Amino acid sequence: MRKTKLLLMAFAVLFLLLGAVNATDVGDIADNALHEDSYDLNAEDSILGSDSDILESDGLSLGSDDDMLVSDELGLGSDEDTLSSDGNVLSSSDDSQSLEAEKDFNGNSFSQLQNEIDGCSNNDVIILNNDISQEDSTPILIQKSLTIDGNGHTIDAQERSGIFRIRYANITLKNIIFKNSKAGNFGAIEIYDSQCSIINCSFEDNQGIFDGAAISMLSGSLNLSDCTFNNNKAINRDGGAIYSLSDIYMYNCTFINNSAALGGAIYCKGADLTIEFSQFLDNAASENGGALFLNSVNESNIIFSSFLRNNASLEGGAIYCNNSASSIEGSFFINNTALDAGAIYYLNSTNAMDVCYFYNNTAYENGGAIVFNDSDSDIRNSNFESNVAGKGAAIYWALLDKEPQCNISQSSFLNNKAESYSLTSNFTGGILNFMLSGWSNYINAIYAESAIYLSDVEYWNGYISNTDNEFYNNGASGQDIVLEIYDSQNVLITNVTLMTNSFGEQYFATSDLDDGYYTYKAYHLDNSYYTYAQSLGNFTLNRPSSSISLNISDNAEFHYFNCTIPFDIVNRTSVRVLITNANGSYVYLNNFVGPNDRSISVILDSSDEYYNITVFNLPNNVYQGSQDSKLFKILPSNSAISINPIEEFAFGRIVNVTYDVEFETIVEATLYDENGNRLFSLIVSDGRFSLPILPVGQYNLSVENIG
Repeated sequence: MRKTKLLLMAFAVLFLLLGAVNATDVGDIADNALHEDSYDLNAEDSILGSDSDILESDGLSLGSDDDMLVSDELGLGSDEDTLSSDGNVLSSSDDSQSLEAEKDFNGNSFSQLQNEIDGCSNNDVIILNNDISQEDSTPILIQKSLTIDGNGHTIDAQERSGIFRIRYANITLKNIIFKNSKAGNFGAIEIYDSQCSIINCSFEDNQGIFDGAAISMLSGSLNLSDCTFNNNKAINRDGGAIYSLSDIYMYNCTFINNSAALGGAIYCKGADLTIEFSQFLDNAASENGGALFLNSVNESNIIFSSFLRNNASLEGGAIYCNNSASSIEGSFFINNTALDAGAIYYLNSTNAMDVCYFYNNTAYENGGAIVFNDSDSDIRNSNFESNVAGKGAAIYWALLDKEPQCNISQSSFLNNKAESYSLTSNFTGGILNFMLSGWSNYINAIYAESAIYLSDVEYWNGYISNTDNEFYNNGASGQDIVLEIYDSQNVLITNVTLMTNSFGEQYFATSDLDDGYYTYKAYHLDNSYYTYAQSLGNFTLNRPSSSISLNISDNAEFHYFNCTIPFDIVNRTSVRVLITNANGSYVYLNNFVGPNDRSISVILDSSDEYYNITVFNLPNNVYQGSQDSKLFKILPSNSAISINPIEEFAFGRIVNVTYDVEFETIVEATLYDENGNRLFSLIVSDGRFSLPILPVGQYNLSVENIG
């Protein structure tokens, strides 16, 4: 499945590079994708009326329509046994079944072809050797089972009538171009209570006043393979190319520039529909369903097909699905447009979707790619990229009468763009508050009125979500808001860029601004996710003053180890302390003075030069800031040190020494022998140290607090 997903994405890029994609190219791309993924499909097994189903004469000379080939030499036992063209014996108890005969037709008019059909037996094969043109206004009626092989020729209705009316028959049509039909109620081919297979045929420039300009399938079943439908139009109603009330299976068909009110290419109602390896390009609906309109369809399956540049004036640029069950697998939806649901609109329907790619679809209001209205959906392994809408850049989920089930797994939403509903702002307590809202667009792509269940879903910023129950919110998260603040003289004094949080919110504290009147402009620039939005406003800062003062005289002196500086404060906010030396370099910084502290204690080196201390009461949204500075000096401290009495020790014992010191700095202990010779020195601390084992003798020990 992952391989297929990557292939689909690669082919989508190829579509974009090509710019304009013709039907053959799309078919080739889809075919290649399927073969790469080893998709198991036997076209001959799936399509009725294929070449293998037609019995050919293989050089046998067939007699008249009533003749049946019987050979005593072959030992045929009865008149019910007939010999097929490949030498196999067919047995039938049906008196109406006859051996098909292959007939060349050299006529060129509708009436001549009608006469030829009337003279045929069931299962005959008619091969056209010329183009056929309509000479009056009567379509051709077929009421027996036949195969008509157009041999690449055209049947042209000259805009005078339909072409075929098929009744109660099993018909195969192949290798024919049907064009310029202009029927009243139905299309070029009208099928009633028949089984019809159409192979490698083209339908061009046909018109229907009402339903199905190319094919009107009223009852029976229809199988299509390798067919093209180009520029067919249902003028007033439904199904620009095909209108069907019965089951349809199609394989490798292409629909280009067909149009209708509902279902620009196909309108299907109350039946089953299967579409495989097919392409829908530039089809249009004046109302709903630019390519397909599915109405109360029992089961529809769309497999490895492409929908490009289809348009609906109202809903469902590619597909409109009403009260139907739909499954879509391995399909592209690119550059489709509509008022709502740029690609697919579901109303009271169920949908399963796997390995699909939605790129650059546009809805001018809701659901850039899909709208689910009172509909359930299970979306897997699919990509939504660069889709655009007002609400729900990729998906719009709405509920009217029920709570739909919305599942999305192993899918991604990238660069989908929705309108910014609003950028609101207010000034409270010295804080500017902003909220960017995107019409309840969740993860910059989805508008939802109910819970969404996500599993392994990639958002626009690469975040992967695995959650059982995600609700929509209005906030446009991860979006930049530019804030410009101007003073009373309209001078720009602040220009900052803020990023919204997961709720679409951001804040700006005005504590660094002086009291006064200000105006501001906040705006979100148009980007890949949301459109431009702005908010204008003003505020006035008029905060009570605060005060802080150091309770020392200027040029105060402190001794080393004894420097505690008190301060008084009114309307306390946050206190910071900075001490610099004579060179202006800071030697002490405290950004976290306790809220109840009224003094600061420091340990600094003694110096003949002055230090400068500044204490700040920082401004906030309630009070103005204040500060005070003083010079002071650190003098060396007077200290005293003494060794406690040391007793005589026997040889071989360690000598433990203790001492008392005031204002201990660096203490050095030095040992001398009885002649005053220095033996060694130690840096000691904490009022105690030990001497190593010494030889027998007298010693002199000295300790010094160096300072």
